[in-house]
Amino acid sequence: MPIRRSESSPYETSYRREAAKCFDLHGGSSVVINFFMRDGRVYGFTYSNLINYLMDANPDVELDRDAPPDRLTLAFSSHDVVALGWRLQGLFQFFTDATISSLRAFDVRYAEFGDSMPFVADIIVTPIKGAQ
Repeated sequence: MPIRRSESSPYETSYRREAAKCFDLHGGSSVVINFFMRDGRVYGFTYSNLINYLMDANPDVELDRDAPPDRLTLAFSSHDVVALGWRLQGLFQFFTDATISSLRAFDVRYAEFGDSMPFVADIIVTPIKGAQ
């Protein structure tokens, strides 16, 4: 007979928080940034190919009130990477210091909205036409 749990245990809560950690840091400067997509694909780009980044409001919020409010666009020499989520401005210093080694997208149901940590709901990678 299955055990019924009416409340989540402290272990389950800490596991869910760790499972939904959207970024990893490297002790020194990182050479590569890995982008883990929700479908299992992983893209890796070197910091030396990062041209610039832009943080702005997600324009989809006007159409869907439940859409993530933040959009972070990273322009690499061969691809554009767009991360959508909440509190993404918390990632700026890590990109400036080149210490972020990976960014992960998670389903919104794993977001801890009371938490102050950045949460990435989606990552979109688009190749730049003509770039190799």
